[in-house]
Amino acid sequence: MDLKRMLSHVYWIGGSPCAGKTTLARKLATQYNFTYYKCDDCYEDHMSRSTADQQPAMYRIKDLTWSQVWSSQFCSLTVDVQMQEVITVYQEQFQFIFRGLIKTSEYFKRPCRRSCFTSRNGCTLAG
Repeated sequence: MDLKRMLSHVYWIGGSPCAGKTTLARKLATQYNFTYYKCDDCYEDHMSRSTADQQPAMYRIKDLTWSQVWSSQFCSLTVDVQMQEVITVYQEQFQFIFRGLIKTSEYFKRPCRRSCFTSRNGCTLAG
């Protein structure tokens, strides 16, 4: 599998919160007739498709509210453990994103913001 070729249509935009990723992605989408897709918009879809054996960190929190996820129990963990938990969830979620990127690689050229893929039909292309 030639991942470099298969993902050559993807433009990744990264940065900290409020750095202007969305603003830049929207400008690129408008200027070059691209479509962009924010991973956050597919979070619920990805969580609902997570399984205990394939995405254990996602699966553990899939039925929790944000208040429950960020509860005092989680916040009582050390910063290192919190960071590892969050990173693990993002790594597992990227499996869904990656499959969507591969699935659409021959059809669309898109800018991608953070961990995201783009599609004309939303989250349903992932998987």
